[in-house]
Amino acid sequence: MIPSFVLGSLAILGPARPTRALAADPRIQEIRVNLFGQPCTMEGPFTKAQLTSLHEISPEKIPPAASVSQMKGILAKTAQIKGFPLPIEQYRDHLRKRLAAKIALEEAIQSARKGKTPDSRKSLDALLKNLKEHVSTLQYPSFESTVKKTFETNNSILNDLFFEGLRERFEGVIQPETEEEFHKAIRVAKIQYVCVFDDGEHSNENDTAE
Repeated sequence: MIPSFVLGSLAILGPARPTRALAADPRIQEIRVNLFGQPCTMEGPFTKAQLTSLHEISPEKIPPAASVSQMKGILAKTAQIKGFPLPIEQYRDHLRKRLAAKIALEEAIQSARKGKTPDSRKSLDALLKNLKEHVSTLQYPSFESTVKKTFETNNSILNDLFFEGLRERFEGVIQPETEEEFHKAIRVAKIQYVCVFDDGEHSNENDTAE
């Protein structure tokens, strides 16, 4: 099943039906991709290399619970995004900020877990210091104050309960999710995903889309 936020930039075609974009514009290139488990193509007025690099940092390539190593790999691939219109460049930059913040959080948590005194204020201060650059100067004082209060009500212990609450609060002060931004950006750039199914699968997918 393809998530609903993808459907706005997705063309679902029956078998042996040519894509209208390819027929209308000879500049259009296409690449074969898998979109949430479905065989599709990605097409647009860019080179195949550009389309490939863009798909590699699409929401489909970012697991909901991505590990630090996975996020670092995606972050590295954002450097390959060149020659696209402004909306895609903005998506790239926003994705970089979000991934950098989430990587910093998970690395700070890992460091705190390995500390000799994981329940100390010194460990908490070090954790907050590593996160500060990823929070706006306007939001950081409130964020820091709330985290410290939570730490105190948690008996000054850095444990799983504290870290889960920290993740939720941090999510609210960093670069927001970028999935919808990606699909708006590729529509502006005249890029779309095209999926072709046989008769049976096509009918099922239409039912899902509705």
